[in-house]
Amino acid sequence: MRILRGALIISVTVLFVLSALLCYKYLAQKDMKQSGRIVVVLKDYKNPSEFWKVVKAGIDTAAKEYNVKVEYTGADSESNIEGQIKILNEVCESKPEAIILAASDYCLLVPMLERIDKAGIRVINIDSRVNSNIPKCFISTDNLDAGRKAGKKLSDIVDMNSKLAIISYVKGSTTAIEREHGVLEYLNRYRQGKVVGTFFCDNNQSMAYKIVMNLMSEHPDIGGIACLNENSTVGATKALTDLGLGGKVKLVGFDSSFDEIKYLEKGLIQATVVQKPFNMGYLGLKTAVQSRNGNNVVKRIDTGSVLVTKDTMHTEENQKLLFPFVEK
Repeated sequence: MRILRGALIISVTVLFVLSALLCYKYLAQKDMKQSGRIVVVLKDYKNPSEFWKVVKAGIDTAAKEYNVKVEYTGADSESNIEGQIKILNEVCESKPEAIILAASDYCLLVPMLERIDKAGIRVINIDSRVNSNIPKCFISTDNLDAGRKAGKKLSDIVDMNSKLAIISYVKGSTTAIEREHGVLEYLNRYRQGKVVGTFFCDNNQSMAYKIVMNLMSEHPDIGGIACLNENSTVGATKALTDLGLGGKVKLVGFDSSFDEIKYLEKGLIQATVVQKPFNMGYLGLKTAVQSRNGNNVVKRIDTGSVLVTKDTMHTEENQKLLFPFVEK
């Protein structure tokens, strides 16, 4: 009986040790898997706006949590579509485990994504989408809805007899396309024939400034302008201010740079549509890790947007949106 009891104890001990070793091996392999390389390809890499700095902060925060090595790259400007295609080709050849992509163009990047997919590299698409089902998930603002918010606000605050204009950024970018459609969907319903046109500044403040200076010269009856991103908003506001029209010609913008917040406080901007770039970056990295680890991920995540005015900018919720944490 004692011999049997001793043998049983030895057997249980051996099984316990083997189980512990297997568990350690599994955890070690899991940790090794989580330490893989993910490349982030941004639209605005060389001279990032505050929006992209906050996106990067979200990615970096998630990368620390998931023990992932992240590398950043991108073209020299958001409008350099060929440059982004070239960089994607180089990234593909370096064979990362996953790519997080903010696409500069809706259609032109599709052939490159097909090559990346054939190489077995998973793609997570953030901010602006591509015309492809290859990305495992698309994470962004619902830009059509955000455009509607801007269009409604502009319509509400501008005299019914006034003309309106839209200052966009990069032609062919899905964020620009969808925001413009959202604005026009509302304005054409209630202000049909009042929009003099949509003008593109190539995501350049100086060009947005020149566009608005020319517009106000050619159409002095313009009473309101919708600007669809940070640089178009800041450039347009500077032009209206220099013309002595700041606050008189109503302006609804996008994003929440320090300049835009200052203009909002001074009444030079009447409202701005604020996105949630930190969430976009954080969820982009988190979803990339989940996907490359073999987990199922949802195909679409809307990170949301909020219309902020001078009257609502000091609420606790909006202060968090206007002043997100940015790692230096």
